[in-house]
Amino acid sequence: MAVLLTYDLTSSFQRIRAELKKRGYKDQIVHQENIYNLPNKTFWHEKESHTPEKVLKELKEVIRLVNLTVNPKIELIRVITVRFEPSAWASIADEESSY
Repeated sequence: MAVLLTYDLTSSFQRIRAELKKRGYKDQIVHQENIYNLPNKTFWHEKESHTPEKVLKELKEVIRLVNLTVNPKIELIRVITVRFEPSAWASIADEESSY
């Protein structure tokens, strides 16, 4: 089962985002040839060994590492990590998202 991660930061989320992607986190789901982009600052990880606790720990470590090179420092405002089943969800594909 996968883990879903969503969080808010004080600033500079692009560097956090890039580092999470390097670590195997995904910001979209591809299903039946459609791409479903997750909201900003939301990722999922499909590796079975990743638990919600491990994902939270890894996010904190990524922030710590990025903070070594940025000023002002990035702070984690809120976060939630939960297990989810990648085959059991509902969404709209990007081309359907216009109002």
